[in-house]
Amino acid sequence: MLLQQVFWLTYLVYFCVFFLSAGGARVNVTVDDAEIDNGVSRITYSDPTTWKEGNGCTSCAAHPSTDNVFDKTWHDTSFPTNGTYGDLRNASLVFNGSAIYVYCIISHSLDNPFGNSDMTFYIDDEVVGNYALYPNGDPTYDFNVPVYTNDSISPGVHSFRLQGGSIGGQWSIVLLDYIVYT
Repeated sequence: MLLQQVFWLTYLVYFCVFFLSAGGARVNVTVDDAEIDNGVSRITYSDPTTWKEGNGCTSCAAHPSTDNVFDKTWHDTSFPTNGTYGDLRNASLVFNGSAIYVYCIISHSLDNPFGNSDMTFYIDDEVVGNYALYPNGDPTYDFNVPVYTNDSISPGVHSFRLQGGSIGGQWSIVLLDYIVYT
């Protein structure tokens, strides 16, 4: 009886291992904006002087409550009106996966901060999407806003880039909270 139980238990373990490895179990990896390294990947910023860690930032105009922010941190940057190519704000992530989801905090304020959102998204240096939202004057913030989602990426290693602002565009703010990839 014990030998038969061991046989079936061993069979069940091999069966599960085979199907999990053959099926390529999908796993979501969350990368916080301020995470130095989660052991797999991290977000890099084009210019640390223009991207500020928002929590505790005294020179930042945006001050959302940390109660609704992932790991209580976000990165804050703004692109000036009539900015040049050198002023563009980029946040990048190299990931191995087949899907990516980018979450930001959105301000609707017309001043302090001016909540205009203008973002362009790139995968492997190809434009794959945009997010633009003009503020409506509401002084509140929206949290965990999926500004870019893509679950149809070919599996493999990819580079992702969020560009804040556009040449010839209006003032734009980005409050990057976290990125999830599958």
